[in-house]
Amino acid sequence: MFNAKAVRPLPKDDYRFGDPIVRLPNKIMRQEGIKRREPVMVSHRNDPTGPKVLRFALGLGGGVKGFTNDCIGLDYDAARELGVSADEETDLNVTRASKSEVFMWYWHHDQPVVRMGIRMGALSVVLGVIGALGVAVSIISLF
Repeated sequence: MFNAKAVRPLPKDDYRFGDPIVRLPNKIMRQEGIKRREPVMVSHRNDPTGPKVLRFALGLGGGVKGFTNDCIGLDYDAARELGVSADEETDLNVTRASKSEVFMWYWHHDQPVVRMGIRMGALSVVLGVIGALGVAVSIISLF
């Protein structure tokens, strides 16, 4: 877990549609063992039941102005959802996202295309299990 004391806006090159990222200092990524593109949850440290956003971690080299070892780079939408603004002092937690957190994030995603994809995948798994059980029962009934 990493506690960020400040939020900075992402560099202009990082604003790509459909690529929700958070920029973390490389030193912190090494210390915490966070890999590139690993899903992380960003939330308020003092409000664990408050808003959370899922982002994919990318490193932040020392060449970007305004970033220190205790700040993170967030996109506008994530900062707005968390209720913080760029260049504001804050107290945010960055933790690895569990598989269930990632699943639930996409299950409740605000874009219908993403929601539909995860729900159709889950339905396919359930129907596959039902089909496999049906085959297993019919094979067992032969004996």
